[in-house]
Amino acid sequence: MRSLGVRGPEQALRNLAMLGERIGSADLEALLPLMLADLQRSADPDMALNNLERFTSVLSDGTLFVHQCRERRHVLRSLITIFGASRFLSTFLILAADEGWHCCPIPRSCRASPINRSWLSA
Repeated sequence: MRSLGVRGPEQALRNLAMLGERIGSADLEALLPLMLADLQRSADPDMALNNLERFTSVLSDGTLFVHQCRERRHVLRSLITIFGASRFLSTFLILAADEGWHCCPIPRSCRASPINRSWLSA
């Protein structure tokens, strides 16, 4: 965990365990490689993981969240970026968890060019 920039590995492991309880260990295992890569790039991996755990704790449908994270890779990346950078925005998203995460934008690097948008409908 320290290689990811996490300063509190014990708390990080507790957060991961709680995430596994909420979304299921198989789903956590499937998302973990993506999650860890995004945590490593976040401004504050500890804060990002804490806020991600808080966020999932108030979702009414963890299955839908996992599905969206798998189908729309930018959702997890955007949430972890926000959760690791801004306490204010994190709190806002957590308070409106069931509605707020749907607004995660598609990062510019993932957008199709105006010439070829066919991959967006796949």
